[in-house]
Amino acid sequence: MNALLDDIMDLIVANTSFVKGTTLWAGREPASPSNIVTLYDAPDAGPWLPMDENTDGNPIRYDYTAFQTLIRNTSYTEAVGIGDQLIDVLHARGNFVHKGTWYSLIQAMDTPFLLEWDDNNRVKVVVNFHVQRTPE
Repeated sequence: MNALLDDIMDLIVANTSFVKGTTLWAGREPASPSNIVTLYDAPDAGPWLPMDENTDGNPIRYDYTAFQTLIRNTSYTEAVGIGDQLIDVLHARGNFVHKGTWYSLIQAMDTPFLLEWDDNNRVKVVVNFHVQRTPE
């Protein structure tokens, strides 16, 4: 399967004005610019333990995984608005294939919430998502 964050970045880029490597990042938050979204892998239930095998005799792979969106911005109101926008784009999305991975569900686990203010007076707002996916 593809790296989860790569696929999620593709979905965000296709449905928003965010740009990979400029306003949208994965795995590591850059020091600048101030107004960005960074995605992080997050723990969840892990792979399902199947009782069946596929036609190759291998266990069927079905992952329960998660990711976190961290929105950093100079405005609290804008950061929360971006969190809501990401929920609108990703929440309740499912039953689609992206680059050979079938996504049965992407679900927001919460609404945007304040994590902290950094030393540069930028707010950090977080939204967590649960994902169910399997190779096509």
